[in-house]
Amino acid sequence: MPIIQVTPNVYQITDRRANMFLLIGQKITVIDAAFRSSVPLVAQTLQESGRSPRDIELVILTHNHLDHTGGIGELKKLAPLKIAANKVDFDIRDGFIPMPGGVFTRTLFKLPLFSIMGRRMLLDKTMIDIELSDGQVLTENGGLQVIFTPGHTPGSISLYAPEEKILFVGDALNKRYGLPLRAASMNNQQAARSILKLAELDVNILCFGHGKPIKVGAAIYMRNLAEKLQEKQKD
Repeated sequence: MPIIQVTPNVYQITDRRANMFLLIGQKITVIDAAFRSSVPLVAQTLQESGRSPRDIELVILTHNHLDHTGGIGELKKLAPLKIAANKVDFDIRDGFIPMPGGVFTRTLFKLPLFSIMGRRMLLDKTMIDIELSDGQVLTENGGLQVIFTPGHTPGSISLYAPEEKILFVGDALNKRYGLPLRAASMNNQQAARSILKLAELDVNILCFGHGKPIKVGAAIYMRNLAEKLQEKQKD
């Protein structure tokens, strides 16, 4: 189903296997922006909840990949919202590209055709209104903690709502494999350290960038994953 009610005030919207989340309180906050085609589902969900899309005040981006940022332009047409993110991923000067591939990727994106594609696939830091830092607590959803979780990209963040014990991991976690896929991540050692950091949290619900949320057994999932990573580090 494209729309899942995670809790009474949290909705997951899925389009082309990419997730975005609506946090509906006094303020309406969106976590990640998926694709342009996701935005009508946002409007539908809010209208069915008795709210207006114009009530969206903030979009928080977990990292700078198209399947998490592609709907920004359409969302901005709905409301005079602000965009919040860790700027590490969005400072794309000097050929920095927050994607795996190292020198090859940077060289590829300097070619005329790929340079145009790159500008369409990535957001620049000038689009970010609010710069987020590790440990920062936002007022949304009863207090939303920003957790710096690099690995998939250098500037990846996760978000933790301690009141409901919900953890939004973006792509810091791959639901099926635990670690983000090596081919899709920039630094797997960093990714492993980030997961161990997340495993210290008291979590009841896990929300991923891709896949259905884990609403039962989230703490066990995180504990088992941390134990596997720790065993690998000993080898």
